[in-house]
Amino acid sequence: MCGIAGAVGDVPARLDAVRLMLRHMLHRGPDDAGEFHDLHCTLAMRRLSIIDLSRGHQPLFNEKHDIVCVCNGELYNFKTLRRELTDLGHVFSTGSDVEVALHGYETWGDDVVGKVNGMFALAIWDSARRRLLLARDRLGKKPLYYAIVNGGLVFASELRSLMTFPGASWRVDLDACRKFCVLGYLPEDRTPVVEIRRLAPGHVAVWEEHGLQLHRYWKPEPSPHAGSEAEATNALMELLRDAVKLRLISDVPLGAFASGGLDSSVVIAMAAGPLGARIPTFSVSFPGHSDFDEATHARRVANLFGCEHHEIPIDPSRFEDVVDVVWALDEPLADPAALPTLLLSREARKEVTVALTGEGGDEVFGGYERYSLALRGTSIMRQLGAFRGLAEAGLRLRGQRRFDDSRISRVLRSVAHGGANALSWSRTIARAPGIAQAAGWNGELLAGDPASQNEPGEERNRRLFALQTDDLTRSLPNGLLTKVDRMTMAASLEARCPLLDYRIVNFGLGLPDNWKIRGRTTKLILRRVARTLLPTDLADRPKHTFRVPLSHWLRGPLKQLVREAVSSDRLSTLGIVDQAGVARVADDHLQGRADFSRALWSLITLYLWFLKASEHASLERAE
Repeated sequence: MCGIAGAVGDVPARLDAVRLMLRHMLHRGPDDAGEFHDLHCTLAMRRLSIIDLSRGHQPLFNEKHDIVCVCNGELYNFKTLRRELTDLGHVFSTGSDVEVALHGYETWGDDVVGKVNGMFALAIWDSARRRLLLARDRLGKKPLYYAIVNGGLVFASELRSLMTFPGASWRVDLDACRKFCVLGYLPEDRTPVVEIRRLAPGHVAVWEEHGLQLHRYWKPEPSPHAGSEAEATNALMELLRDAVKLRLISDVPLGAFASGGLDSSVVIAMAAGPLGARIPTFSVSFPGHSDFDEATHARRVANLFGCEHHEIPIDPSRFEDVVDVVWALDEPLADPAALPTLLLSREARKEVTVALTGEGGDEVFGGYERYSLALRGTSIMRQLGAFRGLAEAGLRLRGQRRFDDSRISRVLRSVAHGGANALSWSRTIARAPGIAQAAGWNGELLAGDPASQNEPGEERNRRLFALQTDDLTRSLPNGLLTKVDRMTMAASLEARCPLLDYRIVNFGLGLPDNWKIRGRTTKLILRRVARTLLPTDLADRPKHTFRVPLSHWLRGPLKQLVREAVSSDRLSTLGIVDQAGVARVADDHLQGRADFSRALWSLITLYLWFLKASEHASLERAE
């Protein structure tokens, strides 16, 4: 686990510039540092030592020293690849997992990234061909940003690090920032800076003398299962066992996050049960807010397997350092659960260096409530289209609240605007249009291309496919996984997500809908697996989203933060929002007339991010 940075091509003072970027990523790799520099390319890294602590120093070189590699992440199947490459005659100089990428590139070229099972962002410099390969893992667990500067290419694991590159000119991406206000995360490969892009998940980028070329090497593909539901359960059990086993490989102490929900409980049960791992567990609690608190269930899971359990209570006073939390997220991300995740990571880091997590279960096995709402709602709409008119009338009756973030408003908007298309329903439920409406923007346009009325998988019992792949390629890498990576790495902790092993992802996508959602019960196949590992009542517990009591806190202890964000002209000066419009939204929320908590948290996050960014780089308003 590392932070990597580099530059290639005609970039002034290249080595000094890369060293400057690296200094801003100490938290990603406090154990070691290394660099490579020649006439054409500079690579550098900071290392959090996990595998082969004494010899795993990077950069790594091949036998001829004409190919060099730096990597952020873990290549879980490195032992299998190492045996294969050794049989082909390659000589390994370390026990590091990253070295298989180096020798794999010699043997398979760019195709090596498709052979790796892991989470990674890597850079390979082929000096003989003057060729730089950048690659990012399939699901986007590890970040990588890049920009064309002065005719050369620069890249880094973090946006704020890349923004320190000397002599670069940065402009605000107005369109991306406005979409952020609706989505709560930045869309596609965009950042708040026009000139800086993310390398998309499952993509490689190749820089040669003729410039930069991007190529997608992987996308989520269903692996159809022809057997029975019981056979699928057994198959998933074996996949899960192998995925967790691979992620238990570590030369440093390892633990697990315990949310109390199904996904993390299954991961802990597999690790501490059949695989026999003795691991400590870590969870948060929300005293005084029982609707948001699953700490009791987390403690019970830990006790079942004899895990040493650590619980961190969260209250509004912990939000005192919210500015630092937003900046630690690296890019704007409106997820208020970032703070509990950071506090959880800091506590865990006192005991372990690696933590297993349960991310991905909802996207892979159909766990989100909006999935079941979309399936039921669109079925009704196909038979009784008159509901659209009733929903539109209901929205009119709600007045200003029709644009708020309450459950009823989101469902009514989906009925009114989603029609009979499940993907449109899912997207509409997930959006927060309050700021867009106040500013007079077109909310549908800002949220991205409208869902096709003939989405893949719309046939009977395959309608979830479009919803799941939409989340797996949009909100998961740009939202949830961004939060997990930044908050854990801010504490110098590595997070591993067994449920996002690409084999499990494809397996889940290949299951029929009624093996994932049946009535109000979600994640059916995963629950069947859970019943073999956990007591039935834990396996069958309804989903409880990991969230914080944000609406209450914004009206109480965080009220001043709301007022600061809406009274400042920082965002309006950049042309992002209308100051008078957002003031009305804030007033409606603070007075209890509507629930605009999600929209306001997006606004606050964006405001705080630009506040901190202005201290580190010059950002010009884009015309």
